[in-house]
Amino acid sequence: YGKKVELFSLYPDMTSRDLLMTRGTDDNGNTVWRPTPLTRAVQKGNWVILDGIDKLAKDTLTSLALLMEQGQVDLPDGNRIHVTEGFRCLSLAHPPDEVQWITPEVSTMFHWIQVDPYSSSELERVLSALHPNMDLTAIRKIVQLRDRLDDAIAHGAADSSAEKDSLVLSLRKIKHVC
Repeated sequence: YGKKVELFSLYPDMTSRDLLMTRGTDDNGNTVWRPTPLTRAVQKGNWVILDGIDKLAKDTLTSLALLMEQGQVDLPDGNRIHVTEGFRCLSLAHPPDEVQWITPEVSTMFHWIQVDPYSSSELERVLSALHPNMDLTAIRKIVQLRDRLDDAIAHGAADSSAEKDSLVLSLRKIKHVC
């Protein structure tokens, strides 16, 4: 669509302030506020991908409600920003399991689409297209490893969400391997 897309990888100990601005220093050592990918997208009318909203604390995620529902938010530096035309927010997350991160407040902020993982044959085709010079036998072994790990997780190999995340071979992890 000709829009710039900002990728914003989220992490568990982010605060609502961290979603909007970060503190840093300029060349003279003065403290300055810097916009995050989310704030830049809001201001410029771009798209932002919030990768990992399920990792955020519930209150941090809920802090996005004013921005998503009313199109404005107060920044930590004292300014208020309004959504610029064209702004879109795509959020990526794992579905809820033992951690029910989709609260009533969060459920109304987004339209939800569940995407199932690639089947083995689909994943082989995707990886072959992304890495055409890679040996197909190696790709198949990686896909088989993903399938075996998924099976192990399904049979109780992971006791916690963190252990599960460490065992899952996501497409991002597989691309790094390739």
